[in-house]
Amino acid sequence: MVGEYAVTCLMVLCCLVVSGCVVKSDEALCPGLNVSIHSLGKEDAEAGCKGAADAVAFLAAFKLDTTVPVDVRIIDRLPEGIAPPAALGCEVRAEQRVYMLSFAACPKQGFAPDLPMDRALYRSLIAHEVAHHIAAANFKVEKPSVVAHEYIAYVTMFATMGLDQRDDILAHFPGEGWDNERGFNVSVYMIAPHFFGAQAYRHFMRLDDRQAFLERVLSGSALADDNQR
Repeated sequence: MVGEYAVTCLMVLCCLVVSGCVVKSDEALCPGLNVSIHSLGKEDAEAGCKGAADAVAFLAAFKLDTTVPVDVRIIDRLPEGIAPPAALGCEVRAEQRVYMLSFAACPKQGFAPDLPMDRALYRSLIAHEVAHHIAAANFKVEKPSVVAHEYIAYVTMFATMGLDQRDDILAHFPGEGWDNERGFNVSVYMIAPHFFGAQAYRHFMRLDDRQAFLERVLSGSALADDNQR
């Protein structure tokens, strides 16, 4: 909680092909989706629709309700008071809105100095934030843990990346994925969010029943805060 907002932010530390977006002034209505993208840049709007479509397709495959309206605002500076300085984007539940830095405003390094920001990575970051918004509408508990939110968002982000880019990023955050959910805690996320995300993706891919685990996460019986277990 920051001020009177509940926010979930994507931090930095150091699929459908979208065409024909319906554009009205700075608003792009993504075809086939309940998603609107507000951006002054056409390329950013297209990236927003593509990232949102990727998140919707991935989460819908696991039976999440992806019909919740998504309002994405792509801007050059995140609103003051709702996000730490290193954030690239935030899902603000009090406003039912996603904020994302424009591509031009994002740091030129991506996840590491030798993994620069490009349009493909940018789309995946948008998918991360849209996944937060969709997950928020699907949780069965009033106050889902930060760990549960970030697990779903990072799994979605990595799953919607291109294979080569995903392999490059995972190589920078080595590991086998934790064997059980105890490895996922808010301290690890706050210290090394992308390492957390890489381990979340590896853990998810090793599961025998991914659908069942996601249902447990959404119900609060998995990846809950310590005082909820």
